[in-house]
This record gives sequence, C-alpha cells and structure tokens, in this order.
Amino acid sequence: MQVITLMSAKGGVGKTTLAANLAHGLHRRGYRTLAVDLDPQNALRLHLGMDAADTSGFIREGLSRNVLFTSPHGVYFAPFGDVQADDLTLFEAFLAENPDWLARSITALEPLGFDYVILDTSPGPNVFLNQALATTSTALMVVLADAASYATVPQALELIERHAKPNPRYRESFVVINQQPVNGRLGHQVRSALANDREIPLAPVSVHRDSRVGMAMAYQQPVVQYAPSAMVSLDIEYLVDWLVDQTQA
Repeated sequence: MQVITLMSAKGGVGKTTLAANLAHGLHRRGYRTLAVDLDPQNALRLHLGMDAADTSGFIREGLSRNVLFTSPHGVYFAPFGDVQADDLTLFEAFLAENPDWLARSITALEPLGFDYVILDTSPGPNVFLNQALATTSTALMVVLADAASYATVPQALELIERHAKPNPRYRESFVVINQQPVNGRLGHQVRSALANDREIPLAPVSVHRDSRVGMAMAYQQPVVQYAPSAMVSLDIEYLVDWLVDQTQA
C-alpha cells in the first residue's frame, strides 16, 4: 500500500482539488484508492460527491472502515467531519500526544486491500501534517509558480526531514507546481529556479491553470472527465502516470 501525502505551506494552491483528481486518476487505472481528508476545513468530500449537509467524519468515529464513503466515481474516502472549535482543540492535543495514531489507523485498514492512500493535509506546519508525514511513502509539496511559494520550499523540506524520513514507509518527496500560468514571465522564472535547484526534487510536469477545474468541481466531476482534452487534464493524466511509475518501481 502506497501512502501519498499532499502538503502545502499556505492555502489557496489547489492542493485539495489536485488530491481529488489524483485519487480519481489512480482509480481509473485500476488501483483501489482511498482519500483521507486531514484538513479541518473538511472540503475534500465536496470534490468527491458527498452531500454537503452530511457532517459525519473520522474526527468523531475514528479512522476505520465504518467511516468510509464511496465517490460516484469509485474512490473511497474518509471525510474529516464537521467539528466545533473546542473539539478540534482536543483532537489536536490527542494527535500531539499520539504521533503514530494515523500510522496505526492506516495499517489497520490494510486488510481492505487499498493500493493507494491519498492524504490531503491542512496547510502549514501542524499536527495533521506531522501525522501524515510519519506514515507517508511519498510526499508531494504543492506550490504555485510565485516567489512566495518558492520561499516556503526549504521549510517543507525541513518538515519532511524531521517527520517523514524516520518512518520506514517513506521513499521520496517532490515539488509539484499547480496552477501554472500558460503565459507570464514570473511563473516560468519560478519553475526554472526550482528546476535548477539541485536541493529541490521537482516533478516533471506542472499542472496548468484552467477555469474548467472549478467548473468540474461544480458538477462534482474530475476535470479529466469534464474536459478530457484540456491542457490541465493532460497534465493530471501525465502526473498520475508518472506517480505510478515512481511508486511502483
């Protein structure tokens, strides 16, 4: 079972949308895939066809087969669940005291036969990201092609060094540029800077910006189904195939 963590230093980089589309892509290739929402915003479920009024999630019931839903497109997923501020504070304290909680929970799900587990984490350094890195096989740092994102990469690499590398499942990490502008000098300069930095493992494809990603979400469809010939869809397909090659090697 391969565990893939999507992480970001800040919100608004399209990490959750990318997580949902990667999960769909893996499922379409015949892999049994589970997506887990480790972000209190509880937004991943909206990308995967869950009723917006449904407040259930693993924060109340624990991460087990009993809390798993199935997307209309075949992806299994565990929503975070809606929670009050006091309950969230208690849960964060519990995670800080039990740094292997997620690793143990995912190991307990292995009899369900998942090939891939996609972990969508809360932006920035936090207990949810620490838990994810402590069980991940591959970490994907999602950034925008801007100077602010470029500046956050060293911090993300430090978190991976601290929390991911000690865990026996960990293999590798990569930076993925999301919402790459089709035109624009700055975006290409940032990509070139990342590509030329030998300390930064850059994924070989950037996912281009496209308004049809949001439109696909409104129809609760992966963008590769909503607009299969769009550049963003081709980017995601390439990224999924590359990810399979990396994780199955």
